Amino acid sequence: MSENTPRDRRVSVARWFLAVSYGLGAPYTAFLEYGQQMLSQRFAIPPELVYVTSALQFACAWAVFVRPLASLAAVALTATTLGAIVLHLKIGAPMTAWAAVFYTAIQIWFWLASRNRSARPG
Repeated sequence: MSENTPRDRRVSVARWFLAVSYGLGAPYTAFLEYGQQMLSQRFAIPPELVYVTSALQFACAWAVFVRPLASLAAVALTATTLGAIVLHLKIGAPMTAWAAVFYTAIQIWFWLASRNRSARPG
């Protein structure tokens, strides 16, 4: 995978950002949920949903490195962060949703960039 253009470098930085943040954050979230059931109580959702979401995010963190799966991984990550935004709004904490809005913007950009990139020959 050669990164010759500034756009390719930006895609690579976004890929690593998503992989590291979700690769570390998803297991940590599942660990906190297992120990304290923090998120399921705060958002009034079943703990199993937290575990499934964490597993999906962790899998997508590594799927962003597989070129044919990168776009799909970005879409799945975007779906989970859109769900997080909805849950934050549901509990009346819109200010805490800004991190998810930030991630959503990065994931949508990455999805578009990786989709265009995979369409190019080579």
